[in-house]
Amino acid sequence: MRSILAVVVCTALLVFCSARSFGQQTFGDFEGQPATIEEFFDGERWLVVVIWSFMCPICQKELPAYADLARRQKSRSFTVIGLSIDGHVGFGDAWALLEELGNDFESLIGEVDEVAEFVLLHSRQPFQGTPSIMIFNPSGILVAFQAGPVPVDSIEAFIAQRSN
Repeated sequence: MRSILAVVVCTALLVFCSARSFGQQTFGDFEGQPATIEEFFDGERWLVVVIWSFMCPICQKELPAYADLARRQKSRSFTVIGLSIDGHVGFGDAWALLEELGNDFESLIGEVDEVAEFVLLHSRQPFQGTPSIMIFNPSGILVAFQAGPVPVDSIEAFIAQRSN
């Protein structure tokens, strides 16, 4: 009887988690159009969100590696996108940094308070700064959150381990 109850409870939790709305927080893309993170989910691929700022020296150093990761994973098991906190005021400088990285590193942009709200909503932790990495499974559930840079090989290993 206990095992049946455990299965029912676990099934209910899985249904609840997979049915959970990812949220409709709207940011902008770098063409000036509204966009949401949810648009990047296809139900099959993981999503890595790299939160960054053009003013962050660590971001400037690490973003080329994340852009390369995005290129390598383009048609594989996960998608990498950026989420800039530079907002309206820093749009031009953020855009210039993205231009240096090439077209494969898609990125959205929002005001810092909007990004902080997004982080809090999904991680239940306050936004601590850039860079920050969020990894969502194909169902849109946050499974990892790290403030500070994360080596790309660690990201790949983390997802590969959980994809099998």
